[in-house]
Parts: sequence; structure tokens; C-alpha cells
Amino acid sequence: MAQDGLLPTLDHDLALKEVYLNGRRYTWSNEQSPPTLVRLDRVLCTTSWEELHCHSHLRCVASVVSNHSPLLLDCPPLPSTHRQFHFKEFWTRMIGFQAVVAAAWNSVTTDEPFQRVAIRLRTMARMLTSWSACTVSNVRHKMAISRDLILRCNKA
Repeated sequence: MAQDGLLPTLDHDLALKEVYLNGRRYTWSNEQSPPTLVRLDRVLCTTSWEELHCHSHLRCVASVVSNHSPLLLDCPPLPSTHRQFHFKEFWTRMIGFQAVVAAAWNSVTTDEPFQRVAIRLRTMARMLTSWSACTVSNVRHKMAISRDLILRCNKA
């Protein structure tokens, strides 16, 4: 049994944590006098989920129809993350790569050396991504046409 005597040891085996229930200690009542109050429902999560959703809020929803109060876990949307830049080695062999790198590197001037390098790298990533989208997609289109022509020639 867990420390509070209500949860089995499964939560310890899986390293699960209970999400804090705001505003209420119990989720069910028999609505008698004196009432029997029980916490029937729980929400469990991993530490990594809790870190990712640190602004989540668990609360009971009022229910007129039942003596049971369902739980509502409110998770605000995660901030949008920018796609991480991935350098492709084959770019170095493509026509225009050197020009894009030179243009990106020479486009930024600032007196602070570390800031200059950081800005140049961000600019280069943005310009290479844009250049690749135009160039490589064109190459993929040409390869698809070439494969289709070869297939038709083989059939003929």
C-alpha cells in the first residue's frame, strides 16, 4: 500500500506522481447525514509530464445529476516550438551552397563578437533552410519526372 493507504504500490513501481486536486478533498459523497466522503478518482502522471505541463490545473466539476464529481484536468497549450535546424551534408556539393553561406555570414555586423557569431549562425540556418526548400524540392521534382520517364521507356 502507498503511504496514504489508498493507492497500490503500482505508482511507486512506475514512478508516477499524483496530480494535486485543487479546491476539494473528496470526489464522492453518499449525500447522507452524516455524509460518507471518499476520494474515488485520482490523476497520476510522470515527472517528465509534470515538468512539461507545470501550469496544469486539476479540479472537480460540479455535478447536479450525480453524487460523483468528475475531475477536469486543464492543460494550457504548450508554447510553439520552432523546428530545429538540421544541416544536410549533401548541401555542400550543390551549386549555390557557398554563395548562400557567404551571403548569410556577411549580412550581419555587430561589435560584440559572441553576439555576431550567434546572429550569423541563426541567419545562416534560416537562409540555408529557405535555399534548400527551393533547390532540393526542385531536385526531387526532377528526380520524380526522371523516374517516370525511365519507367515509361522500360515499358516501351
